[in-house]
Amino acid sequence: MFKTLASLRFTVFIVCCLIALFLLGLLIPQKSLLGHAAYLQWKENHEALVSLLEILRFTDIYVSPVTILLWALFFLNLFLIMARRIPLVWRRCFGQSFVTDADSLKSGRNYEEVRISGIGAVLSALKAKGYHAVSDGARFYAVKNRFSPLATLLFHFSFILILAGGILSFYTKFTAHADVAVGEEFAGEYYDVSPPKIGEIPLARFRLDDVRITFFKKKIPTRIEARLDTINGKKEIGINNPYNEGLLSFVIKHVDIAPLFILKDESGNEIDGAYVKLKFLNGRRVSFPMQEYRIESAFFPDYGGIEAAQEDERSSLPQTLKQSPQEELDLKAREIVDPAVGVEVLKNGETLNKDILMKGQSIAFDGRSLEFGGQAYWIQFYVVKEHGLGIVYTGFVLMIIALVMRLLFFRRDIRGVYEEGTLRISGSSDFYPGHFSEEFRGITGSLTG
Repeated sequence: MFKTLASLRFTVFIVCCLIALFLLGLLIPQKSLLGHAAYLQWKENHEALVSLLEILRFTDIYVSPVTILLWALFFLNLFLIMARRIPLVWRRCFGQSFVTDADSLKSGRNYEEVRISGIGAVLSALKAKGYHAVSDGARFYAVKNRFSPLATLLFHFSFILILAGGILSFYTKFTAHADVAVGEEFAGEYYDVSPPKIGEIPLARFRLDDVRITFFKKKIPTRIEARLDTINGKKEIGINNPYNEGLLSFVIKHVDIAPLFILKDESGNEIDGAYVKLKFLNGRRVSFPMQEYRIESAFFPDYGGIEAAQEDERSSLPQTLKQSPQEELDLKAREIVDPAVGVEVLKNGETLNKDILMKGQSIAFDGRSLEFGGQAYWIQFYVVKEHGLGIVYTGFVLMIIALVMRLLFFRRDIRGVYEEGTLRISGSSDFYPGHFSEEFRGITGSLTG
């Protein structure tokens, strides 16, 4: 049983089973991707098939008992293979391999016979080259980088870590987006949610206190800073400095303008009002609903020059809020200096009124008015949580260390016998035989010299 579980044939079998299972996952509709209504419809149309798949948990195939069992057998196989190598590596690192038959040395790729006065000379030469050399009279054994074979175990262990971290990340990864305006408190209002296959959707709570953007020539943002009030106190974050709650990260993806629109009745009473999170800063014109109206809007970060223009020039605003070349330039200016919004109010596709509003100004229509009450920045966060990344990175670091140990500090072995003034010496290396042959000739040459 042990030999079967630790065999390469069993490894191939488990890998093939996992591949087949994942291919099934692409063919069988998965409950988490299909949606509740579509899943119920599919089950109603194919009740016997879906019932069987549910018993096997193949509608959640990546967390089904069969999948978990195959992963467990796979890692057990890897650990057993590594365990079988431990005694071999241990003997190579700590054992002593004196030659038993002097004639067997001749079969080595590197073999020399050298006339010397005693075995002490060769031991001194080998130690000068960094070898660990020991003798038992006429025989000697020398090794350089004797612990290099440990890199084999380290490499296997790093591979296990990378694989385990990748699997853990796959099963626990959570991604979503969140939009938060200045002054607004976030308490888990995610969207575009990709939930983890194992575990719950993580919760977080913070308030966005302020956003500061530094511009170059009023157009090119060079720095974005945001201040958060979190459960761990005040935090400052930026584009390359996300906010983290444990493994949960909030990364700034987009920053834009949320204008405050207030809808009032004839008496000036507020009917509706909100900071509307819109994407203005790339020069876009956007629309959004408010009550039974549709508002077409554009944002001017610096409208002071246009505001000072003649009334007849301002009244030439086209029906679709397309701007003149000067207005287009101001529309794309990003630093907020003297803001204004272009507003066109529509109902059932018919334009009721349009104008450009500075802060505190309003536009009248249909017995009501829409006031521009100011603006605030808002941030679109990309939210992600992964448990396995640290394990994966650790595995890659260990893999690099193992490769450096094995390939750059490779092992060299030299054995020999001294008989009647003649040294019979042979050597080998794990890698780079040509390079080692030059080193070997240098050692024997130093003895004759």
